[in-house]
Amino acid sequence: MARSGELGRHIGVSLARVGIGFGLGAGVGTVLGLVLGSSHALWAIGNPIIAATYPIPKIALLPLMILWLGIRETPKVVMIALGRDRLPDPPLG
Repeated sequence: MARSGELGRHIGVSLARVGIGFGLGAGVGTVLGLVLGSSHALWAIGNPIIAATYPIPKIALLPLMILWLGIRETPKVVMIALGRDRLPDPPLG
């Protein structure tokens, strides 16, 4: 694969997929955070829904993503974006 150049192409496709998924997840998360943070009522509605999704392993959603979005690139990018939904908690102190 390395000699034929196929490896480099596959690495490039994977890096593009990760970049798009990360950007999509970060963008949606930032907008959602700003919207929920701007209103206590929106926070009271949205926070329980978001908190309820934390215990669901993201890989368990993969069969649903494939059924809903097909087998191409879209479910892969969406799964990467969903995996980007939580930042580490800041250190206390």
